[in-house]
Formats: sequence, C-alpha cells, structure tokens
Amino acid sequence: MGSLPPMAGLLAVMLIVGGDFNAKSVLWGARNTDGRGRLLASWAAERDLRVANVGNRPTCVRPQETSVVDITWVSPDLLPFIGDWRVEEGIESLSDHLYISFSLGTTQTCPSARRLPDRKWNRKKFDSDFFRAVLIWKGQEPDVEDRMDVEQMAS
Repeated sequence: MGSLPPMAGLLAVMLIVGGDFNAKSVLWGARNTDGRGRLLASWAAERDLRVANVGNRPTCVRPQETSVVDITWVSPDLLPFIGDWRVEEGIESLSDHLYISFSLGTTQTCPSARRLPDRKWNRKKFDSDFFRAVLIWKGQEPDVEDRMDVEQMAS
C-alpha cells in the first residue's frame, strides 16, 4: 500500500485501485470497522481516493463467515465515470472471493459526470459538529482560531 505516493489526487491522474485488502470498515459496506480498516481509510484519505463499492454485499464468502474486504478505490475525477459497480454472485471464481465488475463510462454515456450547477451555502443548515468531525477524520483537526470562525459562521 505504501508505494502509491500521498496526495495522488494532486497529480491529476485518473486512478483505479482494486483488490483484497483484508480490511473491514463501514465506509465500504462492512458491518464493523477493524484496525486494518481504520489504517486503510487513513491511507486512502491521504491519497484522496474514493470508495467505488456500492452496497454491502459480501465480497468474500467462506463457510464460517462472509465479509466485505475487496475494495475498489478511485481518484475523485474518475468516480463520476464509474457505473454499475456490483459483486458478481453467479460466476464461479474458484476462490472464496467473488468477482467485482463495474463499467467505465465517458462524459457522453455517464449522466452523473455532467457538471452540476454551482451550489450556494446555507449557513442556517451548517452543522459545525459534523464539519469538525470530517476535518478530524481527514487528519486536519481545526485550530482553536478555526473553531472560533466555524462557531461564528454557524451563528
């Protein structure tokens, strides 16, 4: 995992990384989050990667348990072009891991890739606690001055 440089999103590279990461997190459909899941989420956040997984269908099926440990990561600019992501349950893989499939569209064939109209902020609906939690999750806990600014914006 360490070979992909941090801040890959700044390189303007369209990137898809998929594999069996043996990590569980509610972020990609697992029932709970384990230590590996927290580390992997942090790794992906440092590289500005997004989860393309849709739903919570198990990607690994064993007699003793099922789990969601196969993850598809995508660079932010490429995410709108990923469609129809799914776990293929009807195809024999000769493994305890199921195949994952998705389509990669173009701006002409993928309606979600169209530019959305500019959005405006509604300060009355601003949730400062949620905003603070997101900053902490991204590893950018706000300074005391920033917290005061957020409180002023919310009031």
